Amino acid sequence: MIGFQSVARRLLYRLKADHLVLDWRKQQVRARVRQAIRKDLDESPAVFTTPAYEQSVTAVCAHVYESYRS
Repeated sequence: MIGFQSVARRLLYRLKADHLVLDWRKQQVRARVRQAIRKDLDESPAVFTTPAYEQSVTAVCAHVYESYRS
């Protein structure tokens, strides 16, 4: 089973490689970042209820948006 740290590392690696490019904060690119986050959370070892899943996606998106400004 994949651990949370592995999921987080894989997600950050994928985001940096594919999505966190110049001008990634544009709406269309942000939507692709959100989809990548959803995909990785779907593959995580945790089982989320729908509200918890949506809260997790929102929290991760907010963190990435604030932490990776450039």
